[in-house]
Amino acid sequence: MPLSIIETKLENGFLLRLLRQEQNAGHRQTEFNESLKSWSEAFRKNGSAKLFELASVSLYAPAKASLIGFVDKIFAGEQSAAQASHFEHCLLGLLMDSLMQVQGFIQLRFFDDTADLDFIVIHPSLRGQGFAQLLLNEAQAIVAHSGVKRLLLEVGHGNIAAQRLYEKLGFIQISMRRKYYPSGEDAVVMEKVF
Repeated sequence: MPLSIIETKLENGFLLRLLRQEQNAGHRQTEFNESLKSWSEAFRKNGSAKLFELASVSLYAPAKASLIGFVDKIFAGEQSAAQASHFEHCLLGLLMDSLMQVQGFIQLRFFDDTADLDFIVIHPSLRGQGFAQLLLNEAQAIVAHSGVKRLLLEVGHGNIAAQRLYEKLGFIQISMRRKYYPSGEDAVVMEKVF
């Protein structure tokens, strides 16, 4: 499956880099310049560890194995038939500072006509500055153009700020998952229909 990388330069020296692995991309391939190729190789080797380090400050941190597996899938050149039938493609959005250090990320997986937002993490020093909304908006634009009909996510019952952001962006609560997080906290399941 081909990997495409889309870059957007943001204000204040930040860069948004979207890495997208998709099954049905056909002939479309990203042409890597030398600096992007070098970054890509370095990120493939230790990117999941950097993402886990960033995420570990969150009460809702993903499991390290989950992040490692996801980064491996993003950079994998091919998948087994069983994996390919399980999901079509995935998206990793990286918020990077002027030193090319990851300061936030968003992770999505696509299954037929549904996308799952697995994680969104912003460095604590950058929270409340609109970066989570920026990552969500960019991801939703890709989701909307991918033929996806709905986007699902789980958010901690006590994470009111995140719930408000999701509601602001058109998500609605559809159910609860009891004791979903390792802490025993319930998760609110939210959905946005396109």
